[in-house]
Amino acid sequence: MFESIDNYCERVGAAFWAEPLNAVTNLAFILAAWLAWNMMQRLSAQSTGHRFLIAVLFSIGVGSFLFHTFATGWAELADIIPILVFQTAFLWLYSREVIQLGRPWAGLLMVAFFVLVVAGFQLKTLLGLSPDSPSPANGSEMYAGALVGVFTLALYHLLTDRVGRFTLLGAFALFCLSLGFRTLDMAFCSVWPVGTHFLWHLCNAAVLYLSIRALLLNSSGEPLPGEEYQRRVSA
Repeated sequence: MFESIDNYCERVGAAFWAEPLNAVTNLAFILAAWLAWNMMQRLSAQSTGHRFLIAVLFSIGVGSFLFHTFATGWAELADIIPILVFQTAFLWLYSREVIQLGRPWAGLLMVAFFVLVVAGFQLKTLLGLSPDSPSPANGSEMYAGALVGVFTLALYHLLTDRVGRFTLLGAFALFCLSLGFRTLDMAFCSVWPVGTHFLWHLCNAAVLYLSIRALLLNSSGEPLPGEEYQRRVSA
């Protein structure tokens, strides 16, 4: 748990500030959490679930900062766990508050999501690769469940004409871009010494903010009349 981990192009040593860009850009998650909190208050959409989700977004920034500075096994857990918690909490809240699924159907969605997450973590095994071989996607395969989930919810959001109907579709497009930056980080080392992982932080912070925005704007679960629609979109 205390061994040094070197997973990113920018890190060339074991020093605390060996990844300055990867560390500092975690402020983007803190900013996204602050913007989401302000929006929640303006919309009077405060609930325990919403506050929890925004708190987890804040903790993603903290956990990722710890990993990109200490770069140890325990710091890696501090990075990964909040991300998985956010994905799980968002899927549950969206399915319950926006789609308005009952607990059994929402639970079934959660099971499907976890199957995809496990499949992502086991990609090397599924492809018949050695556990010691390099990851074919530089570790980005752990986000397979999130990628499928965001795409599915984005289609639902668009086709059911929700408030900000293109919000989740934009989040999906940005998520694809951010995954590209994360995946290509090591590949760009020879031409760009700092890598591209810091761009994953900046893009992904925007993805998480847009996801929360879509949830808050539609937490009533029903399409809104004209005036209320405009009020929420302009919030």
